[in-house]
Amino acid sequence: INNNVILNWNTATELNTLSFDIEMKLQISNSWYKIASVSASGNSNSPKHYSFIDKKVNTGKYNYRLKLVDVDGTYKYSNVINLEVTAPVKFELSNAFPNPCNPTTTISYQVPIDILVIIKVFNSLGKEIITLVNELKPQGNYIVTFSGKNLRSGVYYYQMKAGTFFNTKKFILIK
Repeated sequence: INNNVILNWNTATELNTLSFDIEMKLQISNSWYKIASVSASGNSNSPKHYSFIDKKVNTGKYNYRLKLVDVDGTYKYSNVINLEVTAPVKFELSNAFPNPCNPTTTISYQVPIDILVIIKVFNSLGKEIITLVNELKPQGNYIVTFSGKNLRSGVYYYQMKAGTFFNTKKFILIK
């Protein structure tokens, strides 16, 4: 999602578990790299949920796996997950999330080429509140955060311009 790889996994039970090492490699490579470690529950008779986000992953084909390490140093690997991170092929402005918000929301967008991107927020009367983005962006996926902590509750609009691409969406601020 937006060049972030989100890994989620569950355990039914755990016995003397120490950690989950997250390992990654390019599919064309033979070398695995440890990119993070998540502490395990140790001992548990109930299901546990774990998550890790590998941020800002470049386009390409990747393999991910978990290395479950026990307290005594023994380990075993999960199945390998294969995935491909692709470059955007079209302009897109996504819906704000969360919406309604209190007081912050995130706005995702993508550009298929290197281009000047302008994203502005307006109130319901059309008055510009803030410019969130006004810069040359390389091809890719992006997220920008808007904070309405100094604004009143109401309907607001955000607008993206990039070359001939133009799109406006709305969100609601509730305090």
